[in-house]
Amino acid sequence: MIKVYIAGPINADNAVDHLKNMHAFYKAQDRMTKDGFAPYNPAANYLLGVINGNYEYDDYAEAHIPWLKSADVIYLLPGWEQSKGTLYEVGIAREMKIPTIEDYNMLLMAKETERGELWK
Repeated sequence: MIKVYIAGPINADNAVDHLKNMHAFYKAQDRMTKDGFAPYNPAANYLLGVINGNYEYDDYAEAHIPWLKSADVIYLLPGWEQSKGTLYEVGIAREMKIPTIEDYNMLLMAKETERGELWK
């Protein structure tokens, strides 16, 4: 099973855009799960901070880095280029030679090959 780390903007300048960003993470996670991937959704850590009311940015931003490092591929949500956090995650992925993709169809094609042969 291909482990996919979902990356993209979470924070936004207003509540509506913030909720749209969160929605994009959970929608991607749901689709990937249904398509047979093992997705990791870092927005879930953020949501725990909202629920508990006591998380600082670093509490949820750094907690998911071990998951990122163990992923087979990083899936980039739209708008990732404007997210400081996502740029940081992409830097780690590149350093570790973990492929990053934006095209979900490419992710599906890779599933049909041997653990992402398309990325090599």
